[in-house]
Amino acid sequence: MALIKKAVEYFHHYVEEPPALLAKLKTLTIDGGAAIQQQLYPDWDGEDQAFDVKSFAGIEQCAGLEVVKIISCVEDADLAPLAHLPGLREAFINGGHRLPKNAQSLAKARSIKKVRVTERGEKEMKKDLAALRKAGIEIEVVKG
Repeated sequence: MALIKKAVEYFHHYVEEPPALLAKLKTLTIDGGAAIQQQLYPDWDGEDQAFDVKSFAGIEQCAGLEVVKIISCVEDADLAPLAHLPGLREAFINGGHRLPKNAQSLAKARSIKKVRVTERGEKEMKKDLAALRKAGIEIEVVKG
């Protein structure tokens, strides 16, 4: 089944929020289990890449963003644009088979204090986490 056209039309205004509203966003969670995804695509089983974030280009419009939680749906997306967010203080990256790229670029973020990662992610992102630690960023490993 495809996306439901009426649901897409209803939610479309959220996609093109004015920059002033985007700048007020404090937390961004990227996950495959969001209610909006089921409203747009009721039969979606999470196995395809219908809702995957391919790029963080344009994220600078969310200048007030403080926390980014990446649970899923970011396979191969480069995290470098997040380093330009002036208020970003924390990132969470769920380990697994579909990891974002270039997590070490978060070390360039002036305000980031902590990166939380799951145990699986710790093993898979060893090099990135070492670079973040070297930059003085706290790494917290959580079960999951």
